[in-house]
Order: sequence, then structure tokens, then C-alpha cells
Amino acid sequence: MPSKIRLAAALSSLLISLPVLAAEGTTNTILNTNNQFRVDYTNTKIDYTETGGAYGTMGGTLDTENGNVNGYQISLSTMRNWLFGNDYIYLQYDHSNGDTSYVGQPANNTVNTYGSLTGTDGAELENYFARYGKGFAISNAMMLTPYFELGHHSWQRDVNAGEVYANRWYGIGLLAQYAATQKMVITLNGMVGNNYGSDITVAGTFAGSLQNSSTYRLGASMDYAITQQWHANLGVQYTSFKYGYSGMYPISINNQLYGAFEPSSTTNYTVVKLGVGYSF
Repeated sequence: MPSKIRLAAALSSLLISLPVLAAEGTTNTILNTNNQFRVDYTNTKIDYTETGGAYGTMGGTLDTENGNVNGYQISLSTMRNWLFGNDYIYLQYDHSNGDTSYVGQPANNTVNTYGSLTGTDGAELENYFARYGKGFAISNAMMLTPYFELGHHSWQRDVNAGEVYANRWYGIGLLAQYAATQKMVITLNGMVGNNYGSDITVAGTFAGSLQNSSTYRLGASMDYAITQQWHANLGVQYTSFKYGYSGMYPISINNQLYGAFEPSSTTNYTVVKLGVGYSF
């Protein structure tokens, strides 16, 4: 009888420890994904719309920029037990350039003739940002990581003599990671925040502040461990934000003073990326 009791106790202890071991195995799969240096090829679809109506000017769509530009993304992520356990840090830099299709109208129009001008413009995008968060293993195969993010964005738009839009942003987000197998992790990512320090520089004309707005991002990705160290990843990400119209600035044309301002706009980016990573 004592031996049966000991056997039952041993079996009970084993059954209790199995979920813990499974959770640790899954956590290791996600940690392997989160401790990684990546290089990705990116393709970004730009969808930009400028809208009138400020300062009593004509309303409606003034001009648009649409097109796909190619680039690259470099990122470094790590998840370690530093301050609170499963501390998450993510750093990213990306750069893209290419041509977009411009549809607009003459700048001095008094009647909206959107579509009367078409052409091709160069576009250069640059972003860098950092995140800090903490991961929570909520099941044998899932981890949730809330995070805080700070970043900087710029777009060199080669319309007219050249324009540069720039802003910084802050936001809070959430990673939801699911270990589908011991080699594959699926990640969903959402972030909401606000732009600040938005501005525009128009070559040879003026430079000034733009009104800030909210910003949000949604993304999904898959990471596959080819080996313990080498990974392949595929992802898609959608980002949307706005710039409010600028103040009125005096400009001189043929020795005559005029008022000029930057209209409000909506910017959407859809990024598809494919790359490799090295886990450490």
C-alpha cells in the first residue's frame, strides 16, 4: 500500500509539472524569436491625399501621391529578465525610395481642377523608433507584450521644387504572439498614438509647423526558425496618420508678397516585408 501511495504521488507530481514544462518550451520558442537581429527587404505602398478648405480656400481633393517604393529594414529585438521579467526592447531603422504617381492641379487655381496635372515624383521615406515592453505568458502557446513606443518619420517628396514632411510620434501597443509549432511564431501587432513636432519644409518657399494628429498601426508577421539561430520572416503592416494644415506664411513671387500654407492631408502606408534573422 505505501508503494501505491508513493506511485500515485509521483504520477500526480508529473501531471502537475507537465503544463509548466510545456509553457517553458513554448516560452523558449517565442523568446528565440524575440531575441533576434533582422534584415528585411520592404515594399511600401504610399497612399497620400491632400485636402483643401482652410483659410477660406476651395475644398475637396487637391492632389494625391500613390505608388510602391522599395527599401530595407534593420531591426534588433531582445527579451530578457532585466527589471520586471521578460523585458522587451525593440529597435528599428528603415529606408525606402522610388517613384510615385502624382495627380493634382496648379497651385494658384481658384477653382478646383483636381486631375488636370499628372506626373511622376520621387519619394524617400525614413523611419526609426524604439519600444520597451514586458511579456506575459498567458498560456502554453501564447504571449502578450504591451509596450511603449517612440519614433521619428520623414518623407522627402519631390513634387515642385521639393518638400520634406517630418514628425515624431509616441504610442502604446500590444504584441500577441502564438507559437504554432516549435519552429513557427505568428505575431499580431497593434499600436495607437499621437504625432508631435510635425513640420514641413518647402524648398525655396517656407518652412513651418503642421497640426498634429493621432496615428495607428496594425500588422501581422510569421517567423520560422530554419535552425536554432537562422530565421526567415514574412510580414505586412498598415500605418495611418494625418497632418493638419499649417499657418499662413508670406512668400515673394516676382517681388510681390503672397500668403502660402500647407493644406491638411491623410497618409497611409502598407508595408510588405520579407527577410532573414539571426537569433542570439
